[in-house]
This record gives sequence, structure tokens and C-alpha cells, in this order.
Amino acid sequence: MSNYIKDFLIIGSGDMAFEYSRVLDYLNLDYDVFGRGKSSALNFKKITGKEVKRGSLTKFIKRKVDFYKFIIVAVSSDQLYNVTDSCFRLNPKKILVEKPAAFTVDELVSLKKSSHTQGIDLFVGYNRRFYSSVMKAKKIIEEDGGLSFKFDFTEWSHQLVNEDISGDILEKWFIVNSSHVVDLAFFLGGKVSKIESSVKSNLNWHPSGSIFVGSGFTQNGSLFSYHSNWESSSRWGIELFTGSRKIILCPLESISIQKVGQLESEEV
Repeated sequence: MSNYIKDFLIIGSGDMAFEYSRVLDYLNLDYDVFGRGKSSALNFKKITGKEVKRGSLTKFIKRKVDFYKFIIVAVSSDQLYNVTDSCFRLNPKKILVEKPAAFTVDELVSLKKSSHTQGIDLFVGYNRRFYSSVMKAKKIIEEDGGLSFKFDFTEWSHQLVNEDISGDILEKWFIVNSSHVVDLAFFLGGKVSKIESSVKSNLNWHPSGSIFVGSGFTQNGSLFSYHSNWESSSRWGIELFTGSRKIILCPLESISIQKVGQLESEEV
């Protein structure tokens, strides 16, 4: 007999946890919420009416073995790996963790190994893959055949410095946030086969670089390039070139088409 008492558990009670709760409410699915911060828990209850269980996650997990089928990890970026790693002890069927899931390759490999060993499906929340604009772009690429592509993951540094974001998270901002665009570009264009990258300059909150330029080709033979300058002006965007048209995702939520021989692009 199953020990599951509810299908879903959301870990975290901040903004992303609230967004997940909206989805579950819309689908009329029952769930529990576990959070650490008192203020975020109170705010969550004020907005949703849902009580947030609080306390030690370690103690909570010890008491709740096999109680949830599906777990959503929506804590701060610097806590994603530790919390997700702990969730394997709850023995759920599936875990969805917010991007980027971890800050290092070793941590990602560790999570992947645990999911395979225990037979638990692990997903990372790169939700841009599921935009209607992206689904349309994917269909066009399949219709037209081969392509090349370029992308831009420029961040708005002038805004970020005024946000209430910890230094540990900001210095990993490429992984924490820009990886959305990188993931989507290669989701559409194919997995990387060869890449040459150059990085120049840095910001006091992002010491690993602020100007990023590179190119290469994918396993399916598509050529690609990227150019992102966090010290200048630009925005997230992807352009895909087929034999008959250019597909423009800028912003990523929209799609425009420029046909061969035309100067104007048309929104789809």
C-alpha cells in the first residue's frame, strides 16, 4: 500500500513558489508547502491562504518518508543543490528543481547520479522551452531543414545592482539567469559539438566576465555565434536562419519572421 498522503510538495515560499502554487491551484491539485523564512511564509499565506510548514528541512524529511509523489524545489539559487539532494530521501516519483539546479558541474553530476540510482525522474525548470513562440519556431525549423543561429544573453547590469540579491548569487549570474537563453538556443539549434569562446572585462559583482563572444557548430552541423555585453545595451534574443527565412525570438515570448528577399519582419 502506498504511503503517499498528497501528490505535491513545494519547498520554498518565495516568488517562484507562489507561481508554482498558482499553477497547482488552477489544476485543482492538492499540495503542501514547506519554507524556511518567516516573512516569506507569512506573505505566502496572506496571498494564497495556504499555510506554510516551517522548521528544519532535515527533521521534516525524516518525518515524511514516502509522503509525496512529486516535489517542486523553488528555493534561492544558492540552496537548490543542497535541498534537491536532500529530497531524494523522500523517495518521490519526480522532482522539479528551479534552474540552474546547482552551481558546479560536480553538483549536477551528483544529482543526476542520485536520480538514476533511485529511479527518480529529475527535471530542471528551463521553462522557455515550452513557450508557444518556441514551439512554433521548432515547427518552422523542421519544415525548412538546416539552419544557423545566433543569440544574445546580455543582462541589464544597471538594474541588477539595485536589486536585493545576495553577492553569492550575483557572482554566478550567468549560470543563475543567462543560462535560460543558452539552454533555449541549443535546444532549438542542437547540442554543441565544438565551441570557441572569449571573455573580456568584468563587473565588481560578476568577476568572471562581462563581455562574452563565441562561435562553433552543433552535432547536427549547424553553425552558431553569440555576443553579449553586460556593460552596454541589448536584451535577450535568438535569431535562427533557415534556407527560406529568419526566425526572430526577441523577446523570447514572441516570434517574428523575415522572409528571403524582404527587409521587414512580420510578427506571427
